[in-house]
Amino acid sequence: MNFQDVKQFLESWGLHYDTPDGVSNDIPYPQVYGRMRSEAWALGKGNPRLYNFIERITDTTDGRTYLTPESWAEVENAWNQSS
Repeated sequence: MNFQDVKQFLESWGLHYDTPDGVSNDIPYPQVYGRMRSEAWALGKGNPRLYNFIERITDTTDGRTYLTPESWAEVENAWNQSS
């Protein structure tokens, strides 16, 4: 899976930086976040890279999950460094 695939996956679940102030928007936790992680696991057919990556680059506050990197460039860099 390349970074474009990862970006499209995250965007398809509603995580992106297309907000007025350019920060990550958020999604409901655990409802949407849990389904997104389940799909990440299924896409990897047991390879935990995407599943674990999502856990590393997200955080949850007040029942909402958001991307912790400040831009897609940071997300891409993190993906390229993940194994």
